[in-house]
Amino acid sequence: MVSSLFHRFRASTGALCAATLTALAAIVIGCGGGGGDGGMTGGGITTSTASASASASASATASAGTTATASAGTNAGAGAGVLAPNKIYYSEQADTGISVRSIDPNGSAASDAQFDLLPTGFEALAVNSKDNQRYFAQRTSDLANLGIYRNATVNMTGASELVAPTYAFVSSMQVSLDGTVLYYVAAKSGDIQPALYKLALTPGAAPVKLDSAWTAHISPSGTFAVYTKQVADAGPTKIFVRGLADGATPTQLTTGATFEDAPQWNKQGTRIVFGRSTDGAIYDVWSMAANGTGLQQITDTADVSEDSPTYNQAGDMVAYVADSSDFAKKGLFRNSVAGVNQGKVPVKQDPQILPGAYWSGSNGRSRAALAAYLASHRKDKEKPAGK
Repeated sequence: MVSSLFHRFRASTGALCAATLTALAAIVIGCGGGGGDGGMTGGGITTSTASASASASASATASAGTTATASAGTNAGAGAGVLAPNKIYYSEQADTGISVRSIDPNGSAASDAQFDLLPTGFEALAVNSKDNQRYFAQRTSDLANLGIYRNATVNMTGASELVAPTYAFVSSMQVSLDGTVLYYVAAKSGDIQPALYKLALTPGAAPVKLDSAWTAHISPSGTFAVYTKQVADAGPTKIFVRGLADGATPTQLTTGATFEDAPQWNKQGTRIVFGRSTDGAIYDVWSMAANGTGLQQITDTADVSEDSPTYNQAGDMVAYVADSSDFAKKGLFRNSVAGVNQGKVPVKQDPQILPGAYWSGSNGRSRAALAAYLASHRKDKEKPAGK
């Protein structure tokens, strides 16, 4: 069976060693309906008045097994998308690759179904709901590097090459709201850090580097990115926000010695949920307003790393992936945001479940981050240089 473990470390020069980058899948469905970024304006950040409880009360009440009603202005005018509404999308290791799956929030076994399959050698996936085209990274004749391709299915037969084999790994793929831009995180051999790129989906376009980044998620409005990177290429990963226009100025939201990972917007664009660790190994789920205020802890479980969190439509619950040396504690869980470990229940417990999850919105078309960040926070990875 293909290993699901991604080992990140640095060579003696401090650069990424490409030979050690194993398969990294980031499965993202793009072209979501619009929705505001409640804590963001223009090119900067304003004070957000939305708290977790306010977001929940402003939205229609949603139980774990029922579809939430979109709050005013969220995904306005969006039609049916490629994601089923109110499902938790996740990925798990399979004999033939990585199975991208969806399940009802109540964990019904009958609802657990495969959405797509990344065969061995395919390491990222985005789906554009404008044309249902698949965008993916794959190792072809150049086994050392990944290229980026487009096709109607996850298959190299008939695929169009968008970026020649260039990268040691690719993750966090997302398609813009209008289906014209592909965003992704990637690293080239010798890079100190991976980077967030944007690629216009027009013939002959070249990728544009926006900033260094380990994981990234595009806001519901499609105008901002939240992402993690190391400050000055050293130390723990911190959370930043920036506009997606060329030359936009990044704003650092978190500071200190903690590691942050896999940030993801809520459906309203007012809060960000993420993993936080004091040692780079065991993570808990935290959230904050879009401007970095209102920090709130959501989970705290001894000897279990809880990461890859994702909000439901109402913003009153999160789902996340738990990793532990105890297989009985591994899997997909959900939790109320009202308090630490409040209402915590398993959705699916399976040691083959990989980091990365996305809880789809009420119309199935919200900006998605089905990212299986197989390495950004695994407890067996090495810490970034300088820590």
